[in-house]
Amino acid sequence: MAEPWCEILRIQPPRLESVVGHREATTFALLIVTLLERAAPMTLAEAAERLAQAGAGDRQTLLASLSRCRPARPPIYRDGDRYTLDPYDHDGALWVSRLDRPSSRKSPATLPR
Repeated sequence: MAEPWCEILRIQPPRLESVVGHREATTFALLIVTLLERAAPMTLAEAAERLAQAGAGDRQTLLASLSRCRPARPPIYRDGDRYTLDPYDHDGALWVSRLDRPSSRKSPATLPR
């Protein structure tokens, strides 16, 4: 259930498969979507497994990429060997918008796509 984090960010719960291959889908961005999708802390190994299931690559390569992408930076925080998302961090909304997952917090001047 991604609802708690997604409600805070005012977005629909994401589906990892919908952003794999997106032009802005860096390893770090994919980790954010993985955490949003699960709505619970997870290890990098668990994230790599989910990314592999979504077609982002093979598990070992993804795990190495996740380890190198500096995963413990806002809006992601490390707690032991688990990583969690802080949906109140303003960077979370920025990453979501980069993946074309629009927030409902649009300015009146925003034009429809």
